[in-house]
Amino acid sequence: DGGSLDVIAPAFEFLREHVGLVATRQASTGDRVEFYPRLMYRGAAEDVQELADGLGKKVFPVAHDTFDGGTVLMDEIGRFFYLHHSGEYFLGCDKHSALMSYSRGYPLEYAENHYA
Repeated sequence: DGGSLDVIAPAFEFLREHVGLVATRQASTGDRVEFYPRLMYRGAAEDVQELADGLGKKVFPVAHDTFDGGTVLMDEIGRFFYLHHSGEYFLGCDKHSALMSYSRGYPLEYAENHYA
């Protein structure tokens, strides 16, 4: 979108450990999660900013899914969120709970429950 996002410390640390990892969700559909800081659709930067504004915290992308183009983001205090065309969701307070929530799928908790 031509905008820029500032890398935040928790996301930098997470990416240092996980960047480049690819996790298959459903081999039959090619659905996988790729751990790269990437926004997947036009207009995503505005959606990311809207989430950050609601949380009152900076966020940064750390992963995305190839099936739906959803983006996993971290905030300044290390929480994980999922930005999807159907809404904004909370995944967890740390990477372990976030990955478990994501792997279970829906229903996910709405991100607005964590707005400032």
